[in-house]
Amino acid sequence: MMASEYPPFHQFILSSLSNHVEERPNDFAFLSAENEFESKTFKEIQAAIYSVAGYFQKSGCKKGEIVTITLPNTWYYIPCYMGAASAGMVTNETEYQLSNSQSKVVLTTANNLNKIIQASKNLPHLKIILYIGKLPSNIAETSLQIVNFDEIISKQYPFNPELIHFNVEEDLLALPYSSGTTGMPKGVMITHYNFMVQISILAMHHITKIDTVFPPDENAVAGYKIHFLPSYHAYGFAGLCINILRGSSTIIMKHFKPHLFLSLVEKYKVAQLNLVPMLLNYLSESPDVEKYDLSSIRFISSGGAPLSTFQIERVKKRFPSLKYVFQGYGMTELTTISHGAVFDEPMPNEAIGKCLPQIEDKIVNPETGKECNPGERGELWVKGPTVMKGYWMNEKATAETITPDGYVKTGDIASKDSNGFLFIHDRIKELIKVKAFQVPPAELEHLLLSHSKVSDVAVVGIPNSEFGEVPRAFVVPKQSNTISEQELINFVKEKVSKYKQLRGGVEFVSQIPRTASGKILRRKIKEDYLKKTKLSKL
Repeated sequence: MMASEYPPFHQFILSSLSNHVEERPNDFAFLSAENEFESKTFKEIQAAIYSVAGYFQKSGCKKGEIVTITLPNTWYYIPCYMGAASAGMVTNETEYQLSNSQSKVVLTTANNLNKIIQASKNLPHLKIILYIGKLPSNIAETSLQIVNFDEIISKQYPFNPELIHFNVEEDLLALPYSSGTTGMPKGVMITHYNFMVQISILAMHHITKIDTVFPPDENAVAGYKIHFLPSYHAYGFAGLCINILRGSSTIIMKHFKPHLFLSLVEKYKVAQLNLVPMLLNYLSESPDVEKYDLSSIRFISSGGAPLSTFQIERVKKRFPSLKYVFQGYGMTELTTISHGAVFDEPMPNEAIGKCLPQIEDKIVNPETGKECNPGERGELWVKGPTVMKGYWMNEKATAETITPDGYVKTGDIASKDSNGFLFIHDRIKELIKVKAFQVPPAELEHLLLSHSKVSDVAVVGIPNSEFGEVPRAFVVPKQSNTISEQELINFVKEKVSKYKQLRGGVEFVSQIPRTASGKILRRKIKEDYLKKTKLSKL
């Protein structure tokens, strides 16, 4: 389809909502796992979106202005996001972004009001604060408009969509920020076209590469879904939108709690789960799983970091009812996902999958700029209609990331085989430099996770006077298991080349710090280790 043939993304969502309202107006769209809010029907969600859009229109908000949402997981996210989009506004997240994005409106919780008011002294573009909850008695003085979001929804402001004209290919839908694990976060300009194409090609991939082998299960498609991934993250937000499009009832978890999660799967007979690798490992090995009937699970999607074949086979063995585990590769700059697992042909071990429809990729030697041969490692470059418009107010970073012919330099070390299957090895900036050799930490992590006594692990490079850097493993042992540093060092030593051995040792920890999407915060781990080492020498 041409860009002009796609509607703005919010219209696509609203059209689906209209169908659900017509067919089953009293079915629930959103339920609260922790009883934080009353369950909301599709009809209530539709009305809330229009009322929020009407409020923004009445308040004089202009097309292209920014709305920042700083909320935990809640049903309010969709009415604000889609209401803002309907009014031609652009949505993003919080903290550093609030200033960098030049937000005009912020939606927050009542207990954050004074913090936002205090910050507003340095935010000249901010005019309106919307809040959820009870207004604090000690609210600071401010000239900003302070408005209760529930009142906006209940007033049912009229909205006139004819006043807003969209250029689907150029107009921004969202301004998510890149993870910032390799520098300051940058605003990623995602257009309505980007998101519409993303939904379209992902659906086409499922139809041609998955549904032909595993026919869709009605309960998995439109049944209950559990939403605990952060709504502000692309993976989490895309999941929310897909649930609405399919007419699923979404159970929203404000915070992930293992036993609550498992009880919800059992109670609502959830068939499809959207997870990150850490939680896949939890399902594979936790004794908690045996306390619940999880036989409804049919499909698992995983994102945030690559899964090893060992991890996939382990969870399939634990759940005989599980038909497949789908994993994909993506990044914020590519809207969400560019590659996905296929099931209509044999998948090589450790492969992520293949390009989605309309997506092109190549592996490039970062030093020479030449395309690599099959099997050779280099930087993954990706091209297609889901490539971001660019970085917000940062032409230099945009030019460094997007090539003149439209490829995004992902910063990931990858390889492809002769059949086009993609293998992700690591981030370029996370490679450990052992003398003249490069060691991908993810390779050692996947190996250590195959050890029967390891629950979670992160590997980072630490300074060494002889080798430059050496790998050090930070390991979360399984419950009730005793394991020694030397046991793990020997385990790795038997399976890898000499330069990949854990010369930096092993440290046992209670948890691995990660981003909201499950990516390991290697920089923080390394900084904490170096700080602790420095203090011990004082």
